[in-house]
Amino acid sequence: MEYCVTNQSECIMLMQKGERNRYIRSTANNIKSSRSHTIFQLSVESTKADSKGRLQKAKLNLCDLAGSEKIKKSGDVKGSHLDELKNINLSLTTLGKVIHCLSQNNKKIVVPYRESKLTRLLQDSLGGNTRTCLIATLSPLL
Repeated sequence: MEYCVTNQSECIMLMQKGERNRYIRSTANNIKSSRSHTIFQLSVESTKADSKGRLQKAKLNLCDLAGSEKIKKSGDVKGSHLDELKNINLSLTTLGKVIHCLSQNNKKIVVPYRESKLTRLLQDSLGGNTRTCLIATLSPLL
């Protein structure tokens, strides 16, 4: 969904709404594990054009990615929980493949953005004229 906001409090309200919709499940490794990726995309546009008639635009993606889990270590996993683990692991693996391809500086390599919804959503923030910062938080239990 896309919303037009005019101030910080409206942005925070939307982030809180998204957090309430986030799916969390208890796993063998984490009592309160996020089972979905969350992406909050913030697009900012200037209201006045510069001397050449151009508008300035920027986009910020704030992502909280669900953690991957080894299926064998997750205990008795069946049905939708197994599908959930497979989907999370596949999207994170594809993100790793995309980052690896981009780091190769080889124009002939096809970057696999389309292999995952996650990488498709983040495509314009991963390559080209962008700045990307990844912060990883890891559990000491694993």
